[in-house]
Amino acid sequence: MQTWKRILSCLAALCLTLALLGGLTWLTQKKDSYAKHAEFFEQKADYDVFFIGSSRMMNGVFPMELWEKRGIVSYNLAQAGHPTPAYYWIMRLALDYKQPKLMVIDCYGMQMDVKTTAVFGLMHISMDSFPLSLNKIRAAYDMLDDPYIGEEYNEGERRSAVNLLWTFPVFHSRWSQLTEEDFRPKKNMTRGAIANNELFWGEFVPDDSEMGKVTETVSMDYLRRAIEECQSRGIEVLLTYIPLFADAKQQAMADYAGKIAAEYGVDDINFFDLNVANYHVDFADSAGHLNTAGARKITDYIGDYITEHCGIPDRRGEAAYADWERDHAVYVQQKDETLRACGDLRQYLMLLTRDSVDILLRVSDPSLYRDPTVSELLKGLGFEETPDRDAKRLLIRSGGESAEVLTSLPDELDAFADTLEAGGTALRVLTLRDGELIDCADFAYLFDETRGELVQTGAAHGE
Repeated sequence: MQTWKRILSCLAALCLTLALLGGLTWLTQKKDSYAKHAEFFEQKADYDVFFIGSSRMMNGVFPMELWEKRGIVSYNLAQAGHPTPAYYWIMRLALDYKQPKLMVIDCYGMQMDVKTTAVFGLMHISMDSFPLSLNKIRAAYDMLDDPYIGEEYNEGERRSAVNLLWTFPVFHSRWSQLTEEDFRPKKNMTRGAIANNELFWGEFVPDDSEMGKVTETVSMDYLRRAIEECQSRGIEVLLTYIPLFADAKQQAMADYAGKIAAEYGVDDINFFDLNVANYHVDFADSAGHLNTAGARKITDYIGDYITEHCGIPDRRGEAAYADWERDHAVYVQQKDETLRACGDLRQYLMLLTRDSVDILLRVSDPSLYRDPTVSELLKGLGFEETPDRDAKRLLIRSGGESAEVLTSLPDELDAFADTLEAGGTALRVLTLRDGELIDCADFAYLFDETRGELVQTGAAHGE
C-alpha cells in the first residue's frame, strides 16, 4: 500500500510540475503567434482556402475583404521572412487541423538555398501556437538542418530545434516585460493578414536578361513537395508571384514558377505580367511590400480568379460561419478607426482605395491635381485621368468602382451638402459607409513650385 501511495504521490507531483511549467510557458511566451492563429484554431468548420508564403503574401491578401465581397472562407498563414521550406512546414502543421479545397502558394524567394528565416525569432510567430506533434518535431529538426547562421534573436536565443518545440528557455526572462495582454491576449481579426499603411513611390523595370539563368534551389524542391502534398490530399493548388520592385533574377524566378505550375498541371498568376498594382502608390516601402490599397487590388484580383476558376462557394449566410459576420463588423470598425486617426492627405486617400465606401471631395485649391502622388491615387479611386482644374466636387463610389465630377449632388446625398461645402480648407473629404457618414476630414496644404508637389500644412477631423 505504501508503495502505491508513493507512486501516486510522485505521479501527482509530476503532473503538477508539468501543469506549472505549461502555464509558465504560456504566460512568458510572446503572444504574437496567438494573435496570428487564434481564429484559425477556434473555427470548427474547415477553411476553403489557405494562403501561404512570406511577408509579401502576409501583407498582400486580406481574407476579410474576400469574405466581405465574395463570401470566401480563407486564412492567411504567411509570415515575414519565411523561405519556401519554412512555409512548407507551416502548411503541413495547418493541414493537421484543417483541410482546405484550395492552397494558394506565393513563390517569392525561390532563389533561396536556406530553410529558415534570417531573424530566427520570426519562426516563433509561425510555430508557437501549434501544439507539440510529430509533424512539429519533424519541422523543427528539418528546418534546423540548415547552413544559414543569420542574426541572433534579440533575447539571446540561438538556433535550436528544442527552442521551437518548448519556448520556456527562450522567454523565461520576460517577467519584467509582461503586460495585461500576456494575461488576456488579443486576437487578430484579419484572419492572419497584416495591413501596411505606409506609402512609397517606386518604379518597376521589366527585365528578361536572367530568364535563361535559373538554377535549382532548396526552395524549388520544397515548392514541389508542397504541391505534391496538396495533390495527394485532393487539394487544388494555385501559384502566385505577388508584385514587388523585382530585379532581373526575381523576374526570372516568377517566370520559372509558371513552368513548375505547368509541370504539375496547376494554375499560376504572375503579377509581373498583369497591370494590377500601381508601382507609384500601391507599395509601403522600397522592399516591395504592398500597402493597404495595393493589397486590396491584389485581393480583388485573386478573389475574382478563385470565384471564376476554383469553384469556391460563397459562405455568407451559412450558420457554420456566423462568427465571420461578427468578426467582420469588428474588422470594419478597426478600418474606420484607422481612417479617423489618419492625418496625412496621401495616406488618407490610399486608405480609401478599394474600401467599400462612398467618398465626396470638395476641392478648393486646384493645385491639388498637380501633385503626382495625389494624381495617381485619384486614378486608383476611379478616375482614368486626373480631373480638370475646375473640378470642385468629386464623387467616388465603392472605393473606386466608379468616379465622376459633380455639378450637383444626387438626391440621396442632399443630406450631406452642407457638410461637404462647409469649411475653408483646401480639401474636404466625406467618407460614407452604407449611407452613413463615418468621417469628415479637412486638409490644408501648399503647392511647392520648386519640388513640384504638395506640402501638407495641417489636417483636422470634424463631425
